[in-house]
Amino acid sequence: MKKEKLLLLSSLLLLSLGVNSCTFIENSNKDTQNHITHNWLGEPRFVEAELLVIIKNVEILKGDSLINHNKRMGIPKNTPPTFRLWSSQPKNYINQRDVQYLSVSPAPTESFTEDENQNLIHYWDLMKSLKTGDSLVISRKVRYTVYNLTTPDNIDQINSSAFFEDDPTRFLISEEFLEITDSIKAKAAEVTVGETNSVKKTKLLYDWVRGNMEYTWNVPERSAESALRTCSGDCGQFSYLFIALCRASGIPARLVSGFMLAPDTISYHVWSEVQFPGTGWLPVDCTDKNGFLSLDNRRLVTSRGMNIPLFNVPEWADYKNSEAKEDRTDFMQMVTVVMSGVKANIRTQRIIHKFTK
Repeated sequence: MKKEKLLLLSSLLLLSLGVNSCTFIENSNKDTQNHITHNWLGEPRFVEAELLVIIKNVEILKGDSLINHNKRMGIPKNTPPTFRLWSSQPKNYINQRDVQYLSVSPAPTESFTEDENQNLIHYWDLMKSLKTGDSLVISRKVRYTVYNLTTPDNIDQINSSAFFEDDPTRFLISEEFLEITDSIKAKAAEVTVGETNSVKKTKLLYDWVRGNMEYTWNVPERSAESALRTCSGDCGQFSYLFIALCRASGIPARLVSGFMLAPDTISYHVWSEVQFPGTGWLPVDCTDKNGFLSLDNRRLVTSRGMNIPLFNVPEWADYKNSEAKEDRTDFMQMVTVVMSGVKANIRTQRIIHKFTK
């Protein structure tokens, strides 16, 4: 069951004299908040895209081959063949609107919405349908409108006594990959010393991460602590460090996963979002020089959060042999796979069918 949430949202009032003033007041009407946010959006693009998981040359192991394979994976030798997939579905986001699901094929075994971030997740148990020699394409077609998002310059004038959209305690904790260590706390305090405004503190942390992290594909260890230690990494490491620094500073933050999805770029990407009282969740991309509380119209969001809850994860699964453990996956962009006793070639593909203004 979803957690009940008290949404006390805010209204942005523009003074009739034309003064550039930004004031937030509590409002429980979701339509009002959507109307305000819509004023921050521009340059809409209408997109139809297809997300594919392509599985070829399936081989179901048995006998000694199965036992030896299980031993190499470090799981009980008598574990039967397993082939399970989970995938989070695109939903409405701050600049991603009017999401429509056009088709899903084959139909998932089950679907559920997890409580912590409200991700809609499809689950396929492929052992119920696949046999040796088979191939399969899982296709999801989606239509949506995506906008450029630009927040007001004076958004820092928020009502600090307003309520949060989501319970902030969940997004202030230390967790796997987002460790709030003594060194993280010390760096957060150093960067934000003397500042009390939460938006300005967040901007200081964004500037520090951008100014000190070096972008590299080589990431031998993933965590906020390793990002701080090496000051290098990809978009994930940038985001992990920024989120941990925000949480250490009392600013609720979480991960956003998806893609750069435009005719000239179809790449995996992750960034962050922060929650201020009265404003809801706002995006921050530390790999983008224009990424503070703004976002471009060339992305597709598929999930939010880290350590995302799943179900039907085998007890033996861990990050040494799978992409999930203890009923969670670290993050989810295209697909999460847990497979044993099965060999197959698996690849993903994203196809843009329409991309128009």
